[in-house]
Amino acid sequence: MNRIYTFLAALLLTATTFAQAPDGFNYQALARDSAGDIIVNTTIAVQFDLRETTAAGTIIYTETHNTTTNDNGVFNLVVGQGTPVTGVFNTIDWATDSHFLEVSIDLANGTAFTSLGTTQLLSVPYALQAKTASALPGGIDQAYIEDLEARISALEPAAIGDYRVGGVVFWIDPSDNTHGLVCAIDDQSAGIQWYNGSFTATGATNEALGTGSVNTNFIISNQGSPETNYAAGLARAYNGGGYNDWYLPSKDELNEMHLNKAAIDEGLLANSGTTLSTNYYWSSSEDNSNNAWIQYLGTGNQFSNSKNGLRRVRAIRAF
Repeated sequence: MNRIYTFLAALLLTATTFAQAPDGFNYQALARDSAGDIIVNTTIAVQFDLRETTAAGTIIYTETHNTTTNDNGVFNLVVGQGTPVTGVFNTIDWATDSHFLEVSIDLANGTAFTSLGTTQLLSVPYALQAKTASALPGGIDQAYIEDLEARISALEPAAIGDYRVGGVVFWIDPSDNTHGLVCAIDDQSAGIQWYNGSFTATGATNEALGTGSVNTNFIISNQGSPETNYAAGLARAYNGGGYNDWYLPSKDELNEMHLNKAAIDEGLLANSGTTLSTNYYWSSSEDNSNNAWIQYLGTGNQFSNSKNGLRRVRAIRAF
């Protein structure tokens, strides 16, 4: 008989408090057969049972899913968004008791489920409980809830095109896939100059990934007020998602946006944003006192351009 080995990669909050989306939290697992071979591109059935108090406690909620493993044998589901069998997920009182998740799988995609074991839920219930915290004495305001959700979401592995911390992911730190860079969901300008009327050397000559913020600080310090009259100042003035640390991307950061444009555009459209234009965008990287680097996102070509040219701006930030 086949047996399944799974690993729990993310039992973290995706508790959605917006856009009428249902509650839930992510579950990711890897499927192998009894020989240890990964089960790829196979449709399977998964059952989740939520138990109270102990691992063998009363089942308060059951749901089933039909899903397909990918090329790596991995499947991703959201507990709370399956087909309910017993109970109602969004009425679970996470705060009053311990809760345990039992996972069962049927490789034949039927109803003959084999239990893979039970795991206690720790941080997830507290995050979900925050959604109903207004019922507690004194309540908890929405800003607190949103901050809590952002902090927990930041612990999850990121993917290019994901919506996170106010923008869409376009670069992931290879040493830590929970951190990277996001771009704003819209352009901040369809045409603005790089300078504030003065051709000077600002010192913003950094080009590498992770240097756009430093460049932006140099430019603003040199070019002064009003900041919204030029590209770097306009990027810093953006406050999408409630964040005030946006900046103009460096030359290499802008190039990452070009390289991942298709996935970024898909993520932008999925989150009511506007796709990246196949046109020229400013980077924060200065070439000399008269010129700064721009990139044509249609072809990826980068040019040194006069700072008084009118080019697009798309702010970015780190997470």
